[in-house]
Amino acid sequence: MKVLRLSIVVLICICIFIGVHSFRMSKMEKSISELGDNIKGLAINDSWDEVLRITYEIQDEWNKYKNWAALTINSESIEKLEISLEQAQTFAQIHKKSDFLGEFSAFSQLVEQIAHKEGLYWEEIF
Repeated sequence: MKVLRLSIVVLICICIFIGVHSFRMSKMEKSISELGDNIKGLAINDSWDEVLRITYEIQDEWNKYKNWAALTINSESIEKLEISLEQAQTFAQIHKKSDFLGEFSAFSQLVEQIAHKEGLYWEEIF
């Protein structure tokens, strides 16, 4: 009887962790996407100060979720994401429009992939 109770408690804890983790990864992707929505237009219009401000806000947002994401995401994926964001910031600082746009697109895709890979979707369950 104790084994059954313990198994149920462990199962409930795992379900709670998966739910909270999926929610936080989805929230991360949404907040970073919202911040980055207008950044490409700003880069095209050469508003580099605004572009840099937004990339620093995105960096702050990522830092909020990084430790949580590291619980289940391998360090290679996290490093790729961080390198991509740092390179985008560097390209924005030196006003390299095409390089910035390409690197920021790569960063956005990495964030989207992490959120989707770590998220819980009804399509995957049924």
